[in-house]
Amino acid sequence: MRELLRQRLGKGATGPVEAFKERGADFIVASTVDELVSRMAELEPDAPLDTARVRDEIAARERMLDNEFGKDAQLTAIRGARRYRGDTLIRVAATHRLTDPKHGPLIAVRLHVLTRKPRRRSD
Repeated sequence: MRELLRQRLGKGATGPVEAFKERGADFIVASTVDELVSRMAELEPDAPLDTARVRDEIAARERMLDNEFGKDAQLTAIRGARRYRGDTLIRVAATHRLTDPKHGPLIAVRLHVLTRKPRRRSD
């Protein structure tokens, strides 16, 4: 129990997350947006990213942090979860600016999306 509490309440990510950050082929860790986008482009050259657009999206998200009544569904869900004491203590990270160095580094994860088309029934 103490080990679980130490992992959950301590600084940094849990052991498995740290292992993914250090050795995961699909994980990129960087200290700046420009570095992150550049390394993402190296990892997946066929899916180019516009650094300015990424910066604009981050800036828009950070502006929403200042508006408690914003319409961002994720921020609304996080704020709601943080009102529950159990989630505040061990599950839900406090909202913060993505570019705040105190809460770094920035992490990108390449996703491999799988979909399946449902089969049609033949009558």
